[in-house]
Amino acid sequence: MSLSTALHDLPDDRETRHAVRQVLSYLAVHPRERVDAERVASVTGLSFSTVHDVVAALARGLVVECFSGGRLCTYSPSIGVRTEVDRFLYSAERAHSRLQGSVERFRGGYARGR
Repeated sequence: MSLSTALHDLPDDRETRHAVRQVLSYLAVHPRERVDAERVASVTGLSFSTVHDVVAALARGLVVECFSGGRLCTYSPSIGVRTEVDRFLYSAERAHSRLQGSVERFRGGYARGR
């Protein structure tokens, strides 16, 4: 299984991709640790239900292992899954940076135009 399998179960919209990026970013910093979904929600600012849905999809894709009905999970990726997750996080960060750059250029042009 893989991250792409897990993402296939989730809506393909910006909010969901943002939630997946936030959850995976947190889990990547805490590999092989049992992580509480409520803690992830608290740290990321996402709702518990959103985190729970993302973690459940990641578990179906075998990206994480869940315990206690999905409230706890562990991210212990294989090399293939880790590569896929790293690629996802890198591409998401690049897209976010491009968007921020466009906003800054727009604001700069707007300020000069007045």
